[in-house]
Amino acid sequence: MAAAVLALLLTSGCKVALTSKADPSAYAVPARGFPYRLPISQFTVTLSWTLKDCPSALPTSDVSTAFDVAATYKSDVIEGETLSIDYEKLSKPFKTSDLKIEYHEGTLILKSINATITGKEPEAIGAAIKLGLNVARIGIGLPVPGSGGAAPERPNEILLCPPAIAAMVQEMDRAQMRIKRIPDEAQAIEDQLVVLRLRIASNMISPSDRKRFNALQTQADDLAEELASLKKSLDKIKTRLTYSEEWKLPETAVPDKEPKLFSANSAKLKRWLASVLGDEVANDVKSDSFHFFHSLKPLIAQAECDPEHGCPKVEGGSGIIFRDPVQASLLVTTTGAAKPLLSETVSVAQFGKVRMLGLESDFGESNSLSATFSKDGRLTGGSNKSIEASGVQAIDLANDAASGVLGLIEASRAKREAEEKGTDADVAAARKAELDALTHQITMLENQVKLTKLQGPASPDVDALNAELAVLRLQKEKSDLEAAIKKNQTP
Repeated sequence: MAAAVLALLLTSGCKVALTSKADPSAYAVPARGFPYRLPISQFTVTLSWTLKDCPSALPTSDVSTAFDVAATYKSDVIEGETLSIDYEKLSKPFKTSDLKIEYHEGTLILKSINATITGKEPEAIGAAIKLGLNVARIGIGLPVPGSGGAAPERPNEILLCPPAIAAMVQEMDRAQMRIKRIPDEAQAIEDQLVVLRLRIASNMISPSDRKRFNALQTQADDLAEELASLKKSLDKIKTRLTYSEEWKLPETAVPDKEPKLFSANSAKLKRWLASVLGDEVANDVKSDSFHFFHSLKPLIAQAECDPEHGCPKVEGGSGIIFRDPVQASLLVTTTGAAKPLLSETVSVAQFGKVRMLGLESDFGESNSLSATFSKDGRLTGGSNKSIEASGVQAIDLANDAASGVLGLIEASRAKREAEEKGTDADVAAARKAELDALTHQITMLENQVKLTKLQGPASPDVDALNAELAVLRLQKEKSDLEAAIKKNQTP
């Protein structure tokens, strides 16, 4: 039984590791293990064109110049390629494991992982050695002990507008001009109110001052109501005079070497233009006149992705695979604009370098890994612990084996001395049991030497085991010789 345990240890291998692997390419092939997905940063860029000019003749040039253009964006993290944690490979006949993972809500994006692999090889070998010693003791008859941006400058363009739209353009312009003046008027009222409040505090206010104070309060209230009404009406007009479209960017997992051109959807744009300016203008417009340039470039030179090679697909490997997000420049511009519509520094998950947090357990090692991640894949905390050291386990095991062997030899000697007082048959049986026990113990220690050598190069521990083996072989040789002598002795 003990030899079988040791043989299993030798053939099954000692090292196991936490691994992540890509899902099978074939749809019908089930993917094994706990799935998790690497995050991807996505930016929703919205461009808005608002009609600002409305002369009374047909257009003679690009009608897009009659629009103010603005840009906004919002960022989100979506799920990218899928990997699987192969937990089945964490356990072997002499390995135990404990694995717990947590996802960000509503996704398969990894939020945390806590994993431990414990090597039980020393306990197994120790148990096998004890089993072998006990079998040997039984064999020789011994008792067994108990067990946002600005609009470009534009020349005056000619654009035909229906009367209702023309009125909206005029009212929008008037409202915007009125809103620009309101802050100055509000400041003038505030200055007068400050003076009157000081007079009231000093009990120097006259009846006319009180009357003036009440009038200013009314003006302030009226100004606030006017501003609210203007903004409400202006929002409605802008909604009617504005065409908006959004893009999900980046479209590929490759940083932009140069800004890319994006144009409005032709069918959608013409439908909107027809509803606002009529079919004649809509049919004359080219959709590529409504365009913008976009780029997304990593700001870190060492980023894994680049415009020449793109972002490599993550296929998996040892440990937990993740990407470290990098800072990137998000730029949106348009032809003729005085400055960019958008110029922001953003965090991009898919452009980051691929990294790995490994967890292995070799002979007798017990190791643990704990890590937490933000939704964009950034490592926010982690720890790695070595709970049991293989070298200490090997030395303790060698000491246990040596103590057991010495105890067995001493017990065998005492047993032999006692047997010499008995009959020749008893002596022969005792010697056979002793030789069987020594042979068994030699086999066990040879296996132990093989196991210890798996831990690394030669060491004092290996040398000590080799010395013990040499002594035991000598003992067996001596016993064989004594038996041969006795057999050839004449009565």
